[in-house]
Amino acid sequence: MPAKTTQPSEDLHNPYGYSEMDWAAQLDPAYAAARAEVRRLSVGEDGILSVKVKELVVIGILASRGLQYGVAAHMRRAIQYGATQEELLHKAPCGRTLSTSTLSSGTGSLRG
Repeated sequence: MPAKTTQPSEDLHNPYGYSEMDWAAQLDPAYAAARAEVRRLSVGEDGILSVKVKELVVIGILASRGLQYGVAAHMRRAIQYGATQEELLHKAPCGRTLSTSTLSSGTGSLRG
């Protein structure tokens, strides 16, 4: 079954729903604005690469470092931008450093 292709609204202040980012924005609005600009440049809609491809790259980097929380959030966003389950699961054989717990954490995003 193909993934949804409708584009979510871009809230580059906190596109992944990290509660820490909301907290940081309250403490230091200038920091939050700077992070939003970095997000816009790195995983925003500008540039040659699609958001889906950018998210797949980020997933590979995070998964290779064993960062479970980030993998799940970026998988959800990749799905929102049209990534298929097959594309996401292709990350598993691409990096031998992927841990089972990291992959399991992220694949919860595929269920719903």
